[in-house]
Amino acid sequence: MKRKRPRIAFYTTLIVILIFSTVIYLGRSYKPSQEALDVYDATDIELTENAKEIIVSTPTAKSELGFLIYPGGLVEPEAYLPLARETALRFDSTVVIVKFPLNFAFLDWKSGIRVMNNLEISEWVLIGHSLGGAFGSKLAPIDPRILGTVYLASYPADDLSDESHPSLSLNAQLDAVMTEADFAKNRKKFPASTEFYVIGGANHSQFGSYGLMRDDSVASITPLKQREIILDFIADWLSSLR
Repeated sequence: MKRKRPRIAFYTTLIVILIFSTVIYLGRSYKPSQEALDVYDATDIELTENAKEIIVSTPTAKSELGFLIYPGGLVEPEAYLPLARETALRFDSTVVIVKFPLNFAFLDWKSGIRVMNNLEISEWVLIGHSLGGAFGSKLAPIDPRILGTVYLASYPADDLSDESHPSLSLNAQLDAVMTEADFAKNRKKFPASTEFYVIGGANHSQFGSYGLMRDDSVASITPLKQREIILDFIADWLSSLR
């Protein structure tokens, strides 16, 4: 028994560290705004939720096209409910906000495949914010159901410059979280056919709905206006693909 005590002590210490780290993490995560939480009471959509995802759809949602939303790092998935609702209404579709362990997409970036397998929708657009876009980009090369990828203040985690996958990059003029220098350094990773746009007056935080992210600049347009512009760009982009 004496030989086992060091191992028991090691695992006990490890568990304590994990618990302590989780407590610190929970204090750092970005929580949904009241505007986001109000979507739960919306009467113009149907909303279901489980431990893996939040599904938002219109009562007449078509089965041809669905949307996956990959949240940004440390941002709770509920913060994307306004974007999900407005996307569903705009395209009369189903939108799925994917939940990740500890709110980090890189811990289970293939989750979108499970979502698509469970829903009878033939084509999907992946919308990824920040870290969610980086690791969501890894799905397109391995799953032909992904019609295109929308990067919100993001860039691919891998070099996709040899891919022909349709992509749309939307950055924010007042983004102080992802700097212009950082984006410029990684721009070469995008597929060659990517369309690039910058939303004037927008910031990093308003791609979701969770207040102002640490180090971000204050936007000069409203969150609603920023989301309207996002959806306008997506609509124009999709019209050229289908």
